[in-house]
Parts: sequence; C-alpha cells; structure tokens
Amino acid sequence: MRISMSVSIKIFFRSIIYLAICAVLFLLSNFFLMRFFNASNYLAEFHVASLKLGIVGYIVFSFLSYEYTNLPRTSALQEALEIIPSSRSKLLCSQSLVLISLLLIWSINIFGWILGKYAQLQIHYPAFFLNSIPSIFIDFFLPGVIAILVGALLSQKTVREVAYCIIIVSALVCSPVPSGIFASESILGYPVLAFFDWFSILAPNTSWVADDIYGASIEAYRWVLAAFWILLLTAAIVFATPRRNRKTYMMASVLIVLSLLCGVRFVCRSNDSIIRKDYRPYGTLQHEFTYRQKYPEQQELPADFHVSKYCIELTVRNNTKATVRIELKENDRNEYRFTLYHGYVINSIKDGNGDKLNFDQNGDYVTVYAPMGTKELNFSYSGSAGKYFSNYQGIALPGYLPYYPVPGFVKFYEAGQIVVNTDLEPTDYEVYVDSNMAVASNLPKTDDNTFSGNADAVSLYGGMIVSEEKEGIVCWYSPIGVRSIKISGYQEAWKRLADQVGETAAFDLMGKTIFMQPVTIMAANSGQEGYVEFSDHIITADWSVTADSLCKQHLLATMPKEKSTMLLYNVFSDYLIFGGSREVAEIPWSSIEILTRYDSANEIEDLEEWSEYIEASNLFSELFSYKANLLGENFVLKAVYQYLKKSAPECNQIEFLYRLEE
Repeated sequence: MRISMSVSIKIFFRSIIYLAICAVLFLLSNFFLMRFFNASNYLAEFHVASLKLGIVGYIVFSFLSYEYTNLPRTSALQEALEIIPSSRSKLLCSQSLVLISLLLIWSINIFGWILGKYAQLQIHYPAFFLNSIPSIFIDFFLPGVIAILVGALLSQKTVREVAYCIIIVSALVCSPVPSGIFASESILGYPVLAFFDWFSILAPNTSWVADDIYGASIEAYRWVLAAFWILLLTAAIVFATPRRNRKTYMMASVLIVLSLLCGVRFVCRSNDSIIRKDYRPYGTLQHEFTYRQKYPEQQELPADFHVSKYCIELTVRNNTKATVRIELKENDRNEYRFTLYHGYVINSIKDGNGDKLNFDQNGDYVTVYAPMGTKELNFSYSGSAGKYFSNYQGIALPGYLPYYPVPGFVKFYEAGQIVVNTDLEPTDYEVYVDSNMAVASNLPKTDDNTFSGNADAVSLYGGMIVSEEKEGIVCWYSPIGVRSIKISGYQEAWKRLADQVGETAAFDLMGKTIFMQPVTIMAANSGQEGYVEFSDHIITADWSVTADSLCKQHLLATMPKEKSTMLLYNVFSDYLIFGGSREVAEIPWSSIEILTRYDSANEIEDLEEWSEYIEASNLFSELFSYKANLLGENFVLKAVYQYLKKSAPECNQIEFLYRLEE
C-alpha cells in the first residue's frame, strides 16, 4: 500500500493538468468567497452563501477523479498492474486517498473563510461551530467524496465521452435545478421531486435568507443519504474490480446491505422535522396551503370546559414526541374538544386511571370521548409542524401554535394565512424538554430545560440563541445574525405615540420576555406572525427592534381587527410603520367606490372586477397619505385610530376616510 501511495502521489504532482485544475478550483473558490465575505452583513448569511460552492467542488472532483483514476488503464501501467495481484485495487485506493486529501484541504480552506468572518464580526459564540463544522462535512467533504467515487467508478470501463455526459447529468440532478423545475410536477400521483431527492446531496435553502437561529441544514436525513451513496458507490467499485474473489463478494454484499439500511432510513424521513424551502406541495413553504386545499375548512367551536393544569414533556430528536397530562376543572363531560396541529399524530389518550379513551383526530381538531367523565387526560403523540421546526438543530414552537392540546376547536388557518390566537385562558404549566440543546421559554426556569408557572401560552425556542436583559426585559436573539433589540427609552416612545393617536392605556414591558421570530417561520403564510404579544412575552420578526418600532407594533396588536374595517386598519398600519408619500394627488370617489361593495378581494369572482378592486385598494392607500398631507399627520392618525377602536363605527370605512373633515 505504501508503494502504491507513493506512485499515486508522483503521478498526480507530475501532471501539470491535475495541478492546474486544483489551482483553478482554489482560485475560483477564494474569489467567490472574498465576494461573499465583503457582501455579507452577518455571519449566518456568509455561512449559507458559501455553501453554494458545493456544486463547484462536486463537478471538479468528479472530473478530476475520472481522469486521474483512468490514467493507469490508458497507459503503460496497465500491463504492470495485470501482472501483480490486487495492485489495481491498491492503486485505486491510494489514488482516492490523494484526492480525498485535496478535498479535505479545500474544505478546510472554506472553513477558514467562515472562521475569518467570525473573527471580523468579533462574535463570541463557540456553539456556532457545532453547526458550521458539521456543515462543512455534509455540504463539501461528503459530496466531494461521492464525486470522487463517481469518477473512480466511471474510470473502470466507461469511455471518456460517456463518462463526461454522466458526470454532467449527475451534477445537474444534485443541484437545485430540479427543485425549481419539478417542484409541483407529479407522474401518476407520485411527486417528481421525490425521485430527485435521492440525489440531493448538496446544501438546500441556499437561495433563501439565512435563518440565524436554525443555521445551515445538517438534519439527520442528509447524513443518511450521503452514507447511502458512499456505500453504494464503493460496493459498485468493488464489484467492478477485474479480479473478484469470495472476499470481494462478501465485502460488496455487506456494503450493499448497509446502503439499503441507509436507504430505508431515508425513506422514513417524512416523520422528521425538515426545513426544505422549495415549492414542493408539502415542503416548508407550501405545506399549509396544500394541506388546507385538500381538507375542507373546519368550523370553530368554543370549549365548554377549562384546564386547570398542563404537564408537558417533549422529547426532541429528529421530530417531537410528546406526553401531555391535562388536569380538567369539569369532570362531568362526555366529550372534550381540543385543537392540536395536524402534523402531530396521536398514539393514545388515556384517562386518570390509565384506561384508553376513544378519540377522533380530524385535521387540527381532536374529540375525546369519556362516557363516564374524567378529571384527567393523558395524550401521547409524535410528529412535526412544518415550518415550526423541532429537531436536533433547533426548536421554534411559539405559543400560538397548538403543539399541545388547546381547549375547544380553534381556527389556525384562514384565507391563506396562519391565524394567530392570543386570546387564551391563563393556566398552570409544568414543562420539560428532553433535547440536546438549551431551550428558552417565557415560563420561569426551574431546572435544565424545565419550566413552571402560570401563563396564557407557552413558547419554546432553541438553537443558536442567547439572552440579554435590558431594563428588566429578557431578550432572546441570535448572536450570528444581524437582527438586534434596542429598546432603551421605550416608555418615552410610547408616551409620544399614545399622545399622537389619543391612547390612554399604559405599556409596560417590565418582567416580559422578547423572542426573535425565526425567519423560516416568516417564509410562508406568515400573516400576523411578524408580531405576536402575549401577557408575559412578545415574539417579533423585526430586523431591528427599536423602542419606536416596538411601541407601534404593540399599538397595532391591541387594536380590534374587524372584517368590516380591515382595509382601513391595513392602510393605517402601513402608514404608521413605513410612512406615506408626500406627493399624492386628490383621489376621486369613483375610483375607490368599489371598495364599499366588498370586504376583500377574495369575495370577487369576476376577474375584471377583481383587478378593479386591487387598483382601488392601492388608491385607498394613497388617499390616506393625501389626507395626512392635507389635514396633518397627527390629526388623521388620531381620527382613524379612534374610528377603528369603536365596536360599531357609524359609517363605512371607505366613506369615513374619504369624507374626513369635509
């Protein structure tokens, strides 16, 4: 082996072509990394941007591997290799080791840039490397090993032209190209993208905003897939060895069995919490829309009972397993209705005596049948919740997500948006999360990942987050992101805003917790999820949380949101947050009159009328700016705010703004 290794090294370093290819790879990689380095504003962004180079490494190392390992077959070495037993396999092994060594150096070079960005931004968060180092292996090193094995396998008997075509095709199917073309395609009901998933060995989600809490994707299914291809390709190379014997067949058989086991685990990934930001029907972005299209809208039904206490135990691995004990105030009901996100499949429900109870799980709604009544219900379920990730990498379970059973039938999705419900009854909670990471919650912490207290809902977050106390407020954010929380002087900011709109209520954050909402949650159907306020904590998606922005978001969150005034509310909120235009012409009544006939564009079936409504909505926004310029910003904001706060306004929202101060 030592001799073959020496020969392999000499062959490689005496070839100008091989050295030139390596030089070009390193020069191009460092050129693009330098551009990413200068363009990136925060560490998570640079880290994810650098992962785009994975396809470059795959192409270069597959071509290089083919030419390098094919050399003995097309040179005088072929005759010498045929004379000495096992010399061909030893040389192939040593050649692969040479290429793997170069691959390792290239991967370390990329990691060096990430380390440089870490130092440049003066970040002191060593836990980042628990994500970045595995990411280097799964996104650069292991795909590179697969590329080397592909080239080595093709070099056994394939002619150059055919080998090049296979390498190019394999690079295309491994790239993000199929997910962009075949996202919504299916053949005989089978999603086309599910086939290409078997080849998706490169980093996903690189074209989206980096999630600074979740980090780069290093989910378990990706390691299993990489192992599947490495084992399968190695077995194929062993079978392709010219002189096969019993030992060869045994080795190849073991490799194939191990590969099949990895394949079976990969098939079972549907139970895992996975972030895939493409437009496949049941991916992170489209899951809710696809599911709700398939199942009819469910009607709300308030609970006729109350919960006195929750005891929640979550085991977070590749997905979430939960056992929830619910103590009930009313024990004489025959049926108990709950809301539990449809991604969690109930295994069993038992009463306080341990007897199993019958139940129906229909979408997000669960009905438990207790003919004799019960004081206690014990739920056991498992699963995942789409974009609300919960796995080895991170946890994002906001309190408005029914990841534990919530009394009554509560609507979670409507008109293409997540419905954020914060009108929940305060309850006692005991929560324990069995996870490999530290978990944060709005509840007081009593032990490691253990929380207890009284609240209207429980939010749980984990991943690359740290806490900082500011003016008695606990703020959780990611140290590798650009988002910040600067709320000093929020009470003065609230006084100015309250005076501006005529609000008399106080705004006190003392003792509250603020969580930064993961950008993954905001990627689809987010609706009201940009700012959610509970009695003891706030969840915000603002990139820069300031005293002014927080006060404005609080004001909007506490305002009534009636269907009959929603259009004016949206225009008011946009003006309050983003401001208006200073150069707006007067808007004629005829151009916005259609807005008085419908509450929203969703009620319109005629395409021409729908387009007219959309255009009128834009003009209505301009009307707000026109009125603010004409009558004064403070006057208009105050008048509209007072109008929206009324439970039964005296006139239509469109007429109110149009005729304001006529």
